Amino acid sequence: MSAVKELWTVYTFQRALRALLQLPVRTLEALEAESDLHEPLAHDSSRPTGEDWDAATAALRTLYRFARTDGVSEVVADVREVIARDLRLEDYEIGLEHLPRLLSEREAYDLQQHYRQLRAQAFPQIVDSQVALHFQAVDVAGKGPSPAELVPLILLRMTFDEPVLGSDSLTISIPIEELLSLSKEIRQLQVKYDFISRTLGSTLLPPEAELQWPEGEQGA
Repeated sequence: MSAVKELWTVYTFQRALRALLQLPVRTLEALEAESDLHEPLAHDSSRPTGEDWDAATAALRTLYRFARTDGVSEVVADVREVIARDLRLEDYEIGLEHLPRLLSEREAYDLQQHYRQLRAQAFPQIVDSQVALHFQAVDVAGKGPSPAELVPLILLRMTFDEPVLGSDSLTISIPIEELLSLSKEIRQLQVKYDFISRTLGSTLLPPEAELQWPEGEQGA
């Protein structure tokens, strides 16, 4: 028995699973061919949106994880059993027919998950960042009619996958004078990374997505 039956007692999982199994046939077929379950069909403008879509894809990732440990047939059988017990099976039959293919192994996605796990084992990871230009008012005594001047600062807000210094996010200020130096260091890192990736080839674990350096800043 997989973990499906135990999780079925949670309403949010029931809702998510129902949303998955009642997706349109076209969407189910597209999901079968999708290699990335982290943000499935991200470039398909015709895909569903909204809370039901988010719930459906979350259910798919959960069932996929169960299938890797308990087996596809076991997970599908448990899903069919709880649906038949508590709901009208015929309302979900089409989704259930697609479920074995939806849960089949996806090598690219598994590699992405492995990559995430390796990164998370080392240090806290930045999962989101926001940059803003801020002007700080500074008092200037005895300097003309204006009592203050504005000093430009770059504010960088970073959100982490785990608490850092007791918080999930951290905001730092960067003097505007350091922007050029920081830009040069980033370009140097690009050059180093490109050299290392060319040297190590397939022995280097690839990033989750292809790196696209800004125009004119590719590693030489």
